[in-house]
Amino acid sequence: MSDWQIFAAALAVMIPVVAAVRLARWPRWTTAILFAQVAAIPELAFVTFALAPGPPPEIGDLAIAAAVFYGVVFVVLGWSLYERRKLNRPEVTLAMIERQHVAALLGRIAIVLALSAITFFVEPLLAIVNLAANAVWMAVWIPSRWRRVHVEGAVDIAASPQDIFAFICDTGNWPKYREDFVSAEPPGQLRVGTEIVTRVPVVPMSHPNPKLAKFAEVRSVVTSVVPNRSFGTALVGRPRERGASEVSATPAGSRLITEATGVFLYSQAALGMTFEARTLLMTREARLRANIARLKQLFEATPSK
Repeated sequence: MSDWQIFAAALAVMIPVVAAVRLARWPRWTTAILFAQVAAIPELAFVTFALAPGPPPEIGDLAIAAAVFYGVVFVVLGWSLYERRKLNRPEVTLAMIERQHVAALLGRIAIVLALSAITFFVEPLLAIVNLAANAVWMAVWIPSRWRRVHVEGAVDIAASPQDIFAFICDTGNWPKYREDFVSAEPPGQLRVGTEIVTRVPVVPMSHPNPKLAKFAEVRSVVTSVVPNRSFGTALVGRPRERGASEVSATPAGSRLITEATGVFLYSQAALGMTFEARTLLMTREARLRANIARLKQLFEATPSK
């Protein structure tokens, strides 16, 4: 048995063991997609070579190029780990999380390239197939239509639209029914340009880490105000991430509809997070509906506001 055959056999055993341990610790779609992207086709190549090896690979003059290539790979992986560890603090910003997702995606691409390079030496055709399959995966998520998200909540309140709108347009009232609210600048009545700071729970992408930040700071800005009717917001730096609240009259009082629309970032989709979308959106929608349910309780607990 050649050294290359032993090496291939070792990798063929190690990959499924690592995958099984990770899936047992964190049985999520993101974990399964990670190993499908990174190791499924290389695993087939290593098993094939271990059981029916061809001629031993000759690296020769490629040694220097390989050393440089794997040096770059380790630098990228180091950066990804650095960005991830920056999230180990009480609270982080949304920008920090998004940067970590970009670093994680580049780190995954680096691993794919590294394993594909090894695969090329034992089963060149499967290495090419692996690169092509990952290229297709990356291309699939480029159109934003596959990444759109929408959550909405509605509640009927026994009060006039004018009273409700006046109440929700005063950020001084927000702590009474919004658990996510931190601050507004300028405080008081909403106007176009008001910057709002909220905080949202951080959803871990990999196995749970007790050191990981529990909340992320989110900044948005008011983009429109229609008196006694509606106001809209957009995330700072991400104008496609929008929110809106609208009040309309009903025979029994008013109906308040609050919604949020946007898209998963490309890096998030390519990491497989859209397959967790149902859970993520259900959690986000539950928080939104809890806020407006508390607002309803405030109005209906007393005769008027």
